[in-house]
Amino acid sequence: MIKFPDDVDSDEFLEVLQQALDAAVVKRHSMSRAEYTAIFTAIYRCQCCAQPKPTKMAPDAKSTSIQLSSHRDRRLYDWITDYIIQVTSEIGARMMQLSGEELLTSYIDEWEHFQLIHMLVGRLFHSVDQNWIESKRLYSPSYTTVSNTLIQLWYVYLFQHISIHLMANTIQLVRQERDGGIIDGLLIVKLYKALVELAPKDMDGLRVPFREDLGVYIRHYEIPYIVAAIAYIDQRVCSLRKSTRMREYIGVLSELLAQEEQRSEVYLRPESLNPAKNALNLQFLVREVDQICEMAGAMLEAGDDRDGLRIIYSLLKRFDGSDTLQTLQRKFISSAESDILQGCPQRPTSADSRNSDFTLTAVDYFDSKLDTYKATIHELFQGDSNYIAALEKAFAQVINSSAAKSKLTTRPSRLAAEYCNLVLAKNKLQLTGPGDDTKQAVAYLCKAMQIVHAYKSKDEFFNYYRRLLARRLLNNTSYSMDLEKAAISVIYETMMRSSNLAVYKKIADHSQTLEGTASTKSTEAQEMVGEIVISEEYSHEFVRQHPELTFSMSVKTLSAIQWSDIVKSHDTSFALPRVLNEACDLYRQFYKLKHAKQTIKWQREFCKVTVQLYFPDSTSRFAESGYTFVLNVYQFAILELFTGSSAFNEDAALTHSQIRLATSMSIDRV
Repeated sequence: MIKFPDDVDSDEFLEVLQQALDAAVVKRHSMSRAEYTAIFTAIYRCQCCAQPKPTKMAPDAKSTSIQLSSHRDRRLYDWITDYIIQVTSEIGARMMQLSGEELLTSYIDEWEHFQLIHMLVGRLFHSVDQNWIESKRLYSPSYTTVSNTLIQLWYVYLFQHISIHLMANTIQLVRQERDGGIIDGLLIVKLYKALVELAPKDMDGLRVPFREDLGVYIRHYEIPYIVAAIAYIDQRVCSLRKSTRMREYIGVLSELLAQEEQRSEVYLRPESLNPAKNALNLQFLVREVDQICEMAGAMLEAGDDRDGLRIIYSLLKRFDGSDTLQTLQRKFISSAESDILQGCPQRPTSADSRNSDFTLTAVDYFDSKLDTYKATIHELFQGDSNYIAALEKAFAQVINSSAAKSKLTTRPSRLAAEYCNLVLAKNKLQLTGPGDDTKQAVAYLCKAMQIVHAYKSKDEFFNYYRRLLARRLLNNTSYSMDLEKAAISVIYETMMRSSNLAVYKKIADHSQTLEGTASTKSTEAQEMVGEIVISEEYSHEFVRQHPELTFSMSVKTLSAIQWSDIVKSHDTSFALPRVLNEACDLYRQFYKLKHAKQTIKWQREFCKVTVQLYFPDSTSRFAESGYTFVLNVYQFAILELFTGSSAFNEDAALTHSQIRLATSMSIDRV
């Protein structure tokens, strides 16, 4: 057990303290970790206990420990510096005899032990540091702390002597790995981290702009590592570059650069990756970039070297954000735009061609082209979002061009609306099945929405769509109300997403206005669908309340605001047939009970009457089932003149004037 004298400033106390430090630090191979801890704790406790404490009432009392005397400061400082110089010199001489992984292992072990000493001594001599700073005693050339003094001594007396030897062996190990050899990569990682930790302050020769604390790492590891990588790649591609075999050159270069980039992510700090990439770009790509871009253009025109395009993109991607990458993007998008416009379907002029067939063909063509080019971008250009955005802009240019409108012989907005109508109307497109109707229909709608997304006038599309929606709702030809609601949601999302296209600069500058417009349009369509749903509920309730009716009646009650520009009645003189007029009066009373302040105006020209006719004496196969006729209200009024309920004789022929007189129809209507 070490016993310390009472007088902490006596030579005897300092000799005992140095012996304890020798036992704890210098003779470390013969002591356990527990013995280290016990000795350092004893020294630290003895140091604190031996120091006199300030009087609590003293006006100049301090919360920190009272510093050691100047004499003891010098003795302790001299001991620790002499120790580090002696130990590092011995370590350096021994390391110069080692090589390869053995050398790296030895350096890393010694550094880890030095870090332990560094931490413990720094804590032990904390009061010495305070005395140096407060008294401005220049014990070291750079006027710094005990901690930094230890780092400086390690760097000057050990690292500088072995740095060339150590780095040469490190680079040689990396070269072995590049050549396919197996090494312990963890040793290299530990080494570069040790060099990062070796950061002596206030040494002008190690200063690096913007990365001052990494001077040792940068000068002794990062730079030699990058230089070695350049030399290795140059050796592999030099002959290809001189022989002007550019296609083979970029293939081999791309593979080597990709491998080097993966290796650098392991053996370099994250902050070193950009300097390494830039150095390799400067050495191997900058001079050839124009030639590479020309080769890319030729490949795009020929379309027969997808691997080559993938390689070129990976190389130019190293110049991310530069003009070179944008040049390739412009060439690809220009080629895509030209191809889409050139293959745009042209509406046939033959009389037997159906409009719906062309609508399906045109929308499917645009959808297929976009899918093809998006797949190409994912395959060749790593799904680059800039390429996707550029493709959408190019597609918008095509859709809004006069050449496309000329081939389609219609506005793209109308084409998209008609396609939506084919999806949403009964018996138009064959959906997969009852369980997948909505999902499948939405997939169809998304094809048309690509055109809507690209087309400049969203209002134009919506006006076409709303008219077709009204036709489906009035004629009961909607596939389902749920599907109509889902379609409105898809359209709303498309109109909102369109503000992201830079080609619509005028709209994008007023995104708030666009959002309000999209919300208003979708709300209008939703209210139209909602009114039809409510009308069906009212009709069912009305029929239940009037069982005396001899026919089923369905009334659509429409808002004058939402339907005013679609439903317009001009025939006010026409008198409804008696059977319909009586039913309409009953419904008016029924509706008045629910909405006392609202007035009903009948839109006669939209009235449809389904009539079932039977011919019992007929030998036709429809004799039992009869014939079903769907008539407008004017046809029904004329038909009723020949039934038993009419004042006219069933067998009599009626003249034009008699029909007009009986129905109050206009001449044009009859």
